[in-house]
Amino acid sequence: GGTGTAVILGAKPVSVARLVYRFSLAGLLAMFLVALGTGFLSRHVGTQQAIDDARQVGRLTGEGIVEPALSDGLVRMEPQAIADVNEVIRRQILRDTLVRVKIWRSDGTVVYSDEQKLIGQRFDLGDEERDVLLNDGIEAEVSDVSRPENSLDPNASKLLEVYLPIHTPDQTPLLYEAYFAYSGVAKAGRSAWLNFAGPSLGALLLLELIQIPLAVSLARRVRDSHAERENLLRRAVDSSDTERRRIASDLHD
Repeated sequence: GGTGTAVILGAKPVSVARLVYRFSLAGLLAMFLVALGTGFLSRHVGTQQAIDDARQVGRLTGEGIVEPALSDGLVRMEPQAIADVNEVIRRQILRDTLVRVKIWRSDGTVVYSDEQKLIGQRFDLGDEERDVLLNDGIEAEVSDVSRPENSLDPNASKLLEVYLPIHTPDQTPLLYEAYFAYSGVAKAGRSAWLNFAGPSLGALLLLELIQIPLAVSLARRVRDSHAERENLLRRAVDSSDTERRRIASDLHD
């Protein structure tokens, strides 16, 4: 019993600074993890929003600008039909991050491209392109630069392609593809992250600063409680020693 009492009474005093340091370190670690998660999420949301915007631009340019300029002769790749579409696309569409346009027949023949070397060439359409062409949908995806039809594309390191069906006056379906520089999409994602990072990190840091005084107060209470328990235990031990001495004296007498 005496050994156990000595260990308890000889325990190292509670350090307020050490407790506050541990609390602050844990808070900073939690803040870092929350900031990392919210940063990843905000960047993902920003990137997805940019892809959705590209999809809308693709629909507007395809259905709103290119389709009204189509003639039935484009299906047969008549020079005048190609020239009419080319004038509209170069004058109204190719700008900023929209860097390439292709129009396909359902058999995979390119009936128009701003890259003239592609006109008349035939490639295999992918399953997604065929599905969009048949079901009147719209898709956006990162362009596979290894495919032969993309070998002449600009900024071939990474492009975002949006494709949807458009129709000639006699309702022949054609596949319209608009290619966007992916750097614009990545920039939108970074911008969303930066716009969110400042306020979120500031709020988390402010919360951490507000909690530090509370942590100091709590640590002091723990220290004082620990000291009070030691004092009570020391008094109890002293009283016990005094009582043992008294009993020993009485037995001796």
